[in-house]
Amino acid sequence: MKKVMIYILILTSIIYIFTACDLLNPAALDQILDNPVDSTGTNYSGVISEDTDGDGIGDYMDSDEVLIITPVNQAVVASFTPELVMKPKSPDISGSYGFIVSANSDVSNPVLTKSGLTAPSYTVETMLENNTVYYWQAVFTDKDGAQHKSGIQTFSISVYVPLDAPILTSPVNGSTPNYGLSSLTLDWEDVADADSYELQIQNVTFAQDETDLLSAGWTSHSCSVSSKSWTSINDALSNNDGIEITGKNYWRVRSVSGSEQSE
Repeated sequence: MKKVMIYILILTSIIYIFTACDLLNPAALDQILDNPVDSTGTNYSGVISEDTDGDGIGDYMDSDEVLIITPVNQAVVASFTPELVMKPKSPDISGSYGFIVSANSDVSNPVLTKSGLTAPSYTVETMLENNTVYYWQAVFTDKDGAQHKSGIQTFSISVYVPLDAPILTSPVNGSTPNYGLSSLTLDWEDVADADSYELQIQNVTFAQDETDLLSAGWTSHSCSVSSKSWTSINDALSNNDGIEITGKNYWRVRSVSGSEQSE
């Protein structure tokens, strides 16, 4: 009986100490009660509720407080269609979620407005512009139709996009043009982001087939070209430049923009 009484006293003391600590720290108690963990799922597990407006109610239970999770402020996002996520509200608070994305700092003239969502996240469906800063807000609309907005944050889109390789147009592959070295003209389609082009010409003396040309690299018998056309009259070509008047010649072009080059 004595041992049972001791165990009860110890247990009571532990409960009292735990309760007293929580009462001395209301913020900790608020976090325990308002921690928005869905007991039936794993979404947002461990996200602590915050009382940012000082009204004594954590944002999980407060429709006035709308907070962003991701992208974090000033994030650089390597996707044209980022996922936007705000902190969830308690199922006891009726309402819907939404997002506003704009290229303007006051989120005017938005490029995206989404509302009426049942979940606090949305993956952008229309591709955003590369190398662009966007301003965005999360919105919670309560059961009365009132909109509660987060602060405005920013993220930027930065996606590496390799340069397109030019499409060769003339002379047609495998053709036999009726002109000599002094009047040879090579044409290709322009590439929008290219500053210049590198042209390489080789004949069977230097490249037995296309594979040899590709493995030879871009160092020999090549030149820089500023437009989408090249003519031999400006370069005074001879057979020593890798051109064969009567034999088979190979040529290729790649786009250049700063330090970037197409494959």
